[in-house]
Amino acid sequence: MVDLIPAPPRPEQEEREGKELEADPRQATGDSIDCQDVEKEQTTEESHNPFSWLAGPLLEACMLGLDDAIVKLLSVGAVNSLPKDTDSLTNSPLHEAVAYSHVNPMKTLLEAGTNVDSTDTSGRTPLYRANSATAVRALLVNGATIDFVEANDQLMPIQLMAKVGNFTALEAVLSHKDHREYFEEGASNHPVNLAAKFGRRKCLEILLRYGFSPNIADTEMQTPLLHAVKTGRVDICRTLLEHRADPNLTPDESIPPLHQAIMEDRSDILKLLVEHKADIERRETHQEGWSRTPLQVAINWNRMEHIEYLLGQGANPNVHDSDDQWALFVAARSGWDDVVQKLADAKADLNTLSDQEKWTPLHGAYPHPGTVSLLIDLGADLSITTLSDYTPLDIALVNGSKATVETILEKSKTKFDFSLRGAQKAIVGAVESNYHEAVGAILEAGADVNTVDVDYEDNKNEPLTGTAMRLGEAYMMRKLLEFRPDLDLVSEKQNTALHCITDETPVESVRLFVNAGGRLDALNKDRETPLSIAADSENDAVFEYIIGKEVARSVLHVTPREQVGTVMHIACFKGRLQMVRLLIEQKFDVNLVSDGIWGTPLLSAAIGPERDEDREEKKEIVELLLKEGADPHKAGGYFGYPINVACLSTYVDVVQIFLNLGVSVDVRDPLGRKPAHMACYNSLQVLNLLQIPDSDFAERDVVGRVPLHYAACSGQPDLVQEVLARSMRVGVDVDVADHDGWTPLLWATRCSASWRRPHKPDLTATDVVSMLLDKGANPKIKGLGFSSPFSASQIAYYHHADGIGDLICQKIGEQPPQTKRRGRQAPDLVCECCQLEIVGSYSQCDDCYNWGVCFKCTRSTLAFHPRHSLINKGEEWDDDGNSGSEKSVSVDEATQEEEEEEEEAEEGDDEDGDDPAKPADASSAGFDDEIVG
Repeated sequence: MVDLIPAPPRPEQEEREGKELEADPRQATGDSIDCQDVEKEQTTEESHNPFSWLAGPLLEACMLGLDDAIVKLLSVGAVNSLPKDTDSLTNSPLHEAVAYSHVNPMKTLLEAGTNVDSTDTSGRTPLYRANSATAVRALLVNGATIDFVEANDQLMPIQLMAKVGNFTALEAVLSHKDHREYFEEGASNHPVNLAAKFGRRKCLEILLRYGFSPNIADTEMQTPLLHAVKTGRVDICRTLLEHRADPNLTPDESIPPLHQAIMEDRSDILKLLVEHKADIERRETHQEGWSRTPLQVAINWNRMEHIEYLLGQGANPNVHDSDDQWALFVAARSGWDDVVQKLADAKADLNTLSDQEKWTPLHGAYPHPGTVSLLIDLGADLSITTLSDYTPLDIALVNGSKATVETILEKSKTKFDFSLRGAQKAIVGAVESNYHEAVGAILEAGADVNTVDVDYEDNKNEPLTGTAMRLGEAYMMRKLLEFRPDLDLVSEKQNTALHCITDETPVESVRLFVNAGGRLDALNKDRETPLSIAADSENDAVFEYIIGKEVARSVLHVTPREQVGTVMHIACFKGRLQMVRLLIEQKFDVNLVSDGIWGTPLLSAAIGPERDEDREEKKEIVELLLKEGADPHKAGGYFGYPINVACLSTYVDVVQIFLNLGVSVDVRDPLGRKPAHMACYNSLQVLNLLQIPDSDFAERDVVGRVPLHYAACSGQPDLVQEVLARSMRVGVDVDVADHDGWTPLLWATRCSASWRRPHKPDLTATDVVSMLLDKGANPKIKGLGFSSPFSASQIAYYHHADGIGDLICQKIGEQPPQTKRRGRQAPDLVCECCQLEIVGSYSQCDDCYNWGVCFKCTRSTLAFHPRHSLINKGEEWDDDGNSGSEKSVSVDEATQEEEEEEEEAEEGDDEDGDDPAKPADASSAGFDDEIVG
């Protein structure tokens, strides 16, 4: 068959293409030839190599060991095809001959000039493919590179052989030459590690016999022994240990093999390691665990067989981990009674203190009454308290474990003192969490049903019935009433349980309390009734129940304390139409005036909720009040007239209702604000609806602001543009200053959302600032602040509006500062004067209910709040909590300081440019230091 192999014919296409190449004028002239043409020509040449087709038969012959065929193929030119065409094949002929251990074909190929270190497509030489000692020796004798490193996995032949389990070839290579002459043992792909990791026991034995170390970790700091434990190969573990592998070796804080054996639940490996001197008290490292001993690992994994074995070997039961959790505590917390018993038998301390709160095993066992019972029987101490003053009984109660509470009460040999701090906190917490069964058990044992919550800041000394009233179910109230609590018990604010009604309180809880004797006519410190609280909580069902009681209606018209609204004002403010109807049925005065924000019920309705879903109901309340005789012209409260507050915070349709009634838009509230001012916080649509004369745009409020100052805070460029145009017609320009020298630009850089009119500061406020600058606003102007003038950029940075601050700096040709002084944000606080969100320092009235003004408006309090003392509040700077103590300042003192600052600003300011009426730079002048924002 070999003799029948014909010589390949010369293709006609090749002859034609050869002629074309010969005729190509570029060959003669030396002109450049396009690279693509050259590649095409080379590909064509190679594709028509007359010997390329012999590569396939040659590979088959090498695989089958057909030496005669190989000789014939080589004689007719097959060898000439190898350098080019074998790249497209998986292996070369020599690789195939070696792989099948055909020694004679190997010799034939090598004698024909085949490179003994030629590589296949994976970059490996024939030595990597050798499967027999004969093949290995033949290659090595012919000069195969013993320390060749293939490119992909960076493995030498001995490393690959150890990995795949080629033990015959491995021993042949190792016997040929001492590995120490060419192989340096290290972490990367160590043969012993590879053999252990991939379960190659025979290779491992050979490597160890030839002197390889069993104690070199890989790049992940895992030793061969740890690999063997992880794969569960006890035979490999034994081989390593018999060859001096260290069972306690944990390089770079890796997991100890003993711990791993427990986690793998391999008692045979565990015992083998201990027999070979593994340290049973060795701790895992903090990086790889919780610094546990093997016994603790066994307890964490609830491996009872391992626990018994380790304790039998003398393991210390009194150990804790890096989280300060003791062995017995972990077992008790998990409810593993057999483990608890074993540890106790081994003399474990029953009263160790675990975790930051210092819980005993009894504290931790609260979910498991059986474990608690066992610990008590073993002698655990029930009187030990945590750092929060809780006994085990308290912990069981506060977590609602009725069975554990009953177990402790039944087994305790001493009487509990329920007046202790922890006991009182526990019963309050249990009531708050609605654990009515556990609470019932503790009350049966003698706990005081009249315990109060001394820690609840919103309602200090709140009775348990008050706490129960705040829940969404009536189970707790029913349970407490079984033990006859004092229904007249009140908190520091004089709140009874009925003053603790929330939006979740069910009617059933109220009914139970009232039927037990609770008073619906009780008044708290602010002279509020339970009915007012129900209105404020927007609990329609409870409100309807209470107002149906004659005793509640007897105090319907009681006037609350100063600046607290009546029940009608509250219902209107909250937008509760049905409540308003019920109050009108009871002949409530729809024109009653309350001070503060409330004014008349009509004003409270206008200032009420602005949620889209409440829009129609709000409008209906306004219309209902007007129908029942509410006077739209009557003034009262901070905002003066209903039209004023309607322009501030309502939709167009409500404003139109008042305008249709002929109300005047030429009115002012106590702070000098007209509807024109208020509308400039709202929208251009509302402003146009008022049809006010241009002269209103020159009107100033009590702090000197004109409508343009308000519009600048609205975040609405269209509104600002219209207000500016109309202001300029009456001589008010873009840099008009208020009494503190603040121009519209300074107000705009404050970037605070107005009350009920939030905007997106990063978008709309920046647009307003840009427009004011385009209209000629002076970016260097300063206004009075705390103790020195504020520039526009400083105001922006102080209010966390970095984009605006950077824009101002760019406008005046300065680089933004590296550090910025910021005010600490005070969430949900609004200035009573400018109606903007408060940032940084602010002042709170010591006499008025929930009344405060921002740092800027504090300067003018003498003009609108002259009779009361103010308390400095908030943080002036957001500087990681460094702040001064509170200081009470009278309005007269504040005004005196203001006047002194103004005088200083007028004297000698030519040098430092602090005059608020004169241009100044936007540097940090006036700041004592810089605080990183």
